[in-house]
Amino acid sequence: LDTIKTSRDLKLTDPKIPHIDAKLKITARLLEIRGKIDLTNPKNIKLLEKKIGQKFEQDTLKVIRYCQEKNSDVFGFGEVYRSSVRHSNLTMMEWHEKYKNLEADVSVDFSLVRTGVTE
Repeated sequence: LDTIKTSRDLKLTDPKIPHIDAKLKITARLLEIRGKIDLTNPKNIKLLEKKIGQKFEQDTLKVIRYCQEKNSDVFGFGEVYRSSVRHSNLTMMEWHEKYKNLEADVSVDFSLVRTGVTE
């Protein structure tokens, strides 16, 4: 895969837990694929997009959980929290305590724009 365009939308849906809803939009080119998949059939392309999107969702959740274990907010969820909750006056230490219990829902809208070589 070669990523062409990505965007994300993060929303705090519950400040008490906290709970984040992450929506990712990814557009990519398929450079190479192994196997007998007819890429001229639009149904196969749609199925491939769906399966790749599901895999991205699973992997993203794994990375979020790993970052929580390491107490590293690399995605900037703390900034989303601070900008969504008025007068939170949240310190870095308070956020890291909340971050340990953060719940996230991830949805990926994945689309292929071109396909490349099949083997």
